[in-house]
Amino acid sequence: MVQLSRCGSRCMIAALFAVGACAPQQGAPHDAGISWELAELRAATIHDVRYDFALSVPRDADEALTGRVTVTFDWDDSQHRPVILDLKDPNDRVGSVEVNGVPASWEGVHDHVVVSMADVELGEVALTLEFTAGDEALNRNPDFLYTLFVPDRAHFSLPVFDQPNLKGR
Repeated sequence: MVQLSRCGSRCMIAALFAVGACAPQQGAPHDAGISWELAELRAATIHDVRYDFALSVPRDADEALTGRVTVTFDWDDSQHRPVILDLKDPNDRVGSVEVNGVPASWEGVHDHVVVSMADVELGEVALTLEFTAGDEALNRNPDFLYTLFVPDRAHFSLPVFDQPNLKGR
């Protein structure tokens, strides 16, 4: 987890939440990583996280892994700020995003998928992404695939909340 200076982290959080309308030029943060304030906000407003991944692993190791994930969670943010998932190079790797089965506005900002939640009801939310998995943290062999995710590396391969105080099943 990256912690910025006090002013820098507040500026990053303000910038991340300014993209609520998902306008590409507005409010993009200037630093990558997960600030302390973002991690704390997510831990306070997102609960009971469940991941349902489906990956397609081609036999040819030169072909990319593709996947679909539905992240289900209880959401309690009365300000309806965007939900921010972590994924390396999201603009190159995310194909589609849905919230509760409806196509959603989203923006890739550094290593984050910023999903608009302006019209979403509080309570249980199902966030679905189609994506290309990154090979940076995967060990691919002809007969098997494995990973040893260490802190701040899961998002190199999969869209997740990559912080230790927000675990999922």
